[in-house]
Amino acid sequence: MSADDVPGRLLDWDSEFWGYRIALVEQFSESTLPVLDAWAFNHAIDCMYLRLDSGDFPTMHLAEVVGFRLMDIRMEFARALSEVSETQEGAIRHARLEDIPELILIARDAHTDSRFFADPRFPDSKCREFYATWITNSVSGFADAVLVATVNQTIAGYVTGHFEGEAGRIGLIAVGDQFQNRRVGSSLTSSILSIFAGAGLSTGHVATQGSNRKAQRLYQRSGFSIDDVQLTFHRWFSHD
Repeated sequence: MSADDVPGRLLDWDSEFWGYRIALVEQFSESTLPVLDAWAFNHAIDCMYLRLDSGDFPTMHLAEVVGFRLMDIRMEFARALSEVSETQEGAIRHARLEDIPELILIARDAHTDSRFFADPRFPDSKCREFYATWITNSVSGFADAVLVATVNQTIAGYVTGHFEGEAGRIGLIAVGDQFQNRRVGSSLTSSILSIFAGAGLSTGHVATQGSNRKAQRLYQRSGFSIDDVQLTFHRWFSHD
C-alpha cells in the first residue's frame, strides 16, 4: 500500500492530549472499509474521527452501521472582506501572555456545545482542559492574532484568528457569562475581521455547531453566510 492509499491518519497532538490513539479517517466507503479496519487494528487506534457532507446519506448510513456515532453538525460560514473597515472597535486589544489565567477561566466554561462534550467517552473535565490548552497555545503563538475585549479592565471575552493563504479563519471566540448580551461577541468579531482585512486577506471563515444558534446569529449579523454543512462522527474501538 502506498502512502497515498492509507485510509487514516494518526493525530499526534490529539492522541497525546486525550491519552487515546486517535485518528482522522481520510478515505471512507464500502470498498475501503476493510482496509480502514485493518489499518486501525494494526495501529491500535482507540477512536476515529469521520467528517461527511451533510447530504451524503448513503455514506452516513454506512458509518452508522459500522459503529460511528454522530457528535457534531459543523456549520461553516464565510464572508468577503472587501467592505470590512480596518478600524478596530474600542476596548479591544491584542492578548498578552499575562492574560492567559483570565482567558483560561472563560475557556473552561465557554465551549460546551463542542463535539468533545457531546462524546461521553471524553470526560467533561478533560474537555474543559482541552479549551484551556487551546487558548493558552493560541496566545503563545499558535494563532496569528488573539484579541481580547475588556469591560472595566476585566477581560470579557476573546477571539483567535488564523491566516490561511488568502483567507482568515476565526478559531475560538468566547464571552464570559457575566458579559453576555452586551455586544462583546459582535465587537470581537468585527475587530478580528478588521485584522484580516488589514492583512490583505480576501475572505473570512468560521465554523460553529448546529446546536449553537447564538453563535450562528452572531455570524449572520456580522455579514457571514452559510458556506457548507458537514457532520462529524466518532467511532471507538475495543481492544479487549
